[in-house]
Amino acid sequence: MSEPRDVARAAAKADAARAAAKMDVARLGVAVLGTSLIGYGAWLHYPPAGFVAAGALLYAIAMIGALRTR
Repeated sequence: MSEPRDVARAAAKADAARAAAKMDVARLGVAVLGTSLIGYGAWLHYPPAGFVAAGALLYAIAMIGALRTR
């Protein structure tokens, strides 16, 4: 008798997983766009600053990623 309930629960979990995956993709897209705009804005002000800003952001992302794995 609990089979329909189990199927419904499994479907709900699958839907939640799909929604979480979509949010991860959206979050990554916004992060890439934001990083690009920061680098471009710095480059418009002073061209070498665009590369410095992009490098600093990539370094910060790498450090955060390394610290999160611990």
